Amino acid sequence: MLRRSFLVGGAALTASAVGGLPAAAAGRWTRLGTRHVNWALDHDTIPVGMLRAPFDHLYFRVTGNALYMIDLDVTYSNGAPDHIPVRSVIPQGGQSRVIDLRGGDRFIRRVEFTYSRPPNGRGVAVVELWGQR
Repeated sequence: MLRRSFLVGGAALTASAVGGLPAAAAGRWTRLGTRHVNWALDHDTIPVGMLRAPFDHLYFRVTGNALYMIDLDVTYSNGAPDHIPVRSVIPQGGQSRVIDLRGGDRFIRRVEFTYSRPPNGRGVAVVELWGQR
């Protein structure tokens, strides 16, 4: 009985660690777009304008290869820019921290991100942008 309780508790802990999102930010998440990064460039854009919903948090999920995310520029629907330094390595199969957007719920036109390949990075990285309403 004691072992079973431990295993169930461990599974819950693992599920929250894998999800990686803080409890406060575990609301409704929507995938806003995806880009395949092949290292030929050092920046890319994910257009979001087709989704007519406000968002107040963002995060990136990366598969296929690790990625060093330098910063991102969010352009809101009214044209206002928001420069957000990230400066962190997102491991293959991992995700960035949850990024709070300035001014609460905002309609997003596009997100441009600047990145570099990690020292041992080979192959394509797939970058997904997620937003929370």
